[in-house]
Amino acid sequence: MAIAARTAVNPNPTPITVTITPGDPRTNTKPAVDTGRARISLNLDQEVLWQCTDPTQPFKIIFKGNSPFHDRVFYNNGKNRSGRPRPDVNPDSELPYAYTVICNGELDPDVIVEN
Repeated sequence: MAIAARTAVNPNPTPITVTITPGDPRTNTKPAVDTGRARISLNLDQEVLWQCTDPTQPFKIIFKGNSPFHDRVFYNNGKNRSGRPRPDVNPDSELPYAYTVICNGELDPDVIVEN
């Protein structure tokens, strides 16, 4: 039944935006995200959309270990949307999926997949 609930009619999941502010090596500043823990809902048919405050600045997202999505790596040139979580991912509001943001430095936030 949980898998049937994930069958989407809408081809485009609703994006939950995570905005990245690039680091600045001149001031030894790390990159930042506007939310340290992104939460997406299976029931609301959501995905993560990563974007940068400086559209000319390249960024890369790399999931450490297990990714809740079909891919582990995302980046700003056309691959900045996660898509829906994999069908075998069980929603758990206490299970974070850690990833690294690389954008003039590194930062380690995470994603939670909930019902």
